[in-house]
Amino acid sequence: MFTSTVTPLLDCISDQVQIRPRELWGQLLNGLEYGKTIAIQLAETADERQAINDDFHWLTKQASHDLFNSLKNRLDFPLKEIENPSVPGQMQRMKATCCLYYQTEGSKGKCYTCPRMSVKEREIRKKEIVAEVTQ
Repeated sequence: MFTSTVTPLLDCISDQVQIRPRELWGQLLNGLEYGKTIAIQLAETADERQAINDDFHWLTKQASHDLFNSLKNRLDFPLKEIENPSVPGQMQRMKATCCLYYQTEGSKGKCYTCPRMSVKEREIRKKEIVAEVTQ
């Protein structure tokens, strides 16, 4: 699936819209992480949860670069965590790549988990989120 379908599709989209393939792979990873979270919540046993985690780890860390027609595993992004503004003390993953939502009409700016956001911008956004939650 990845070698014959996903990789050529993302490479083609990248060529057509002038976005680096890495940015698209990061968006795919964001979706896969969301799916993993839901699957774990729906799993009925510890063995099922472990299998989901093992499969996700294999795909994102251990799968051969050949699967992606690349020199490296295209889903292997570093894990960067930031504090969850809605739940103090809890950490959440920063997105692997920017989704470019901030460029759409009506957006309030970059997402709190955007890797393109500076530390100062994130602190300002965090204060806005905390203010919204406490209202």
